Amino acid sequence: AGEIERSECFNPLINQLQSYLPITPSNINQQRVLVPGCGLARLPLEIASKGYACEGNEFSVYMVIGSHFMLNAVDSRDKYVIHPWIDKVNNVVNALDPYKSFSIPDQ
Repeated sequence: AGEIERSECFNPLINQLQSYLPITPSNINQQRVLVPGCGLARLPLEIASKGYACEGNEFSVYMVIGSHFMLNAVDSRDKYVIHPWIDKVNNVVNALDPYKSFSIPDQ
């Protein structure tokens, strides 16, 4: 569900990172990157998958709990179904919008 949005946001950052700190066979997992305010750690995950040693930093304990769960406890794609807007009543266009579900993780 979020793959398009992630690619639009993350690809320009990752492309710039790769131009400034290129990964070679001799330095894979040695180029270190810190991602402040990383939320649920999607950007650090993407950066690490490119061969960087990446660390995310987050102030919100709720985001830390969520990212810890996603990175350490989930072992397969589409394992859980969530309803992120089930308790929202604002910005609803259709009466069924709050019931929209997503499977996580999507990759």
